[in-house]
Amino acid sequence: MKIKRNYTKKKYLKDVESIIRFIENFETQKFRVIYAVPRGGVHLGKLLSNRLKIELKTSLNDVLCHIIKHKIQKDNVLIVDDIVDTGKTLLKIRQDFPDSLFISLWRNNTCNFPPNMSLNLSNDNDWIVFPWEDKKEETKVNGTKI
Repeated sequence: MKIKRNYTKKKYLKDVESIIRFIENFETQKFRVIYAVPRGGVHLGKLLSNRLKIELKTSLNDVLCHIIKHKIQKDNVLIVDDIVDTGKTLLKIRQDFPDSLFISLWRNNTCNFPPNMSLNLSNDNDWIVFPWEDKKEETKVNGTKI
């Protein structure tokens, strides 16, 4: 049986600030586009895109077209998701973007293919309830509904 863990808006916003500080101090790559893994990564992607002034894409095809059009390297893509459970999605994305930075808010402790950065750890019995899934927590931040 899954145990619900509420991920509050306050904690989410604190984690987003940690990600922003990390990205702003990340000297080896300049990110030109954010790929937000649908569906859960879109909330994080919108907030990061607005705050960092980096273009947001929610489809891999759109990311690839953006790379070609703007002649940027694949390692200039920041990939974000809300949670990485098994890591299978990440593994598929890594095939096309092996040198991109992948950040998630949560990672399962049994994940076989972990992201480069994850702020919280869950286990197989956890059901993470994100602020955008909880009507009591739902709100707008910088014009972006979370």
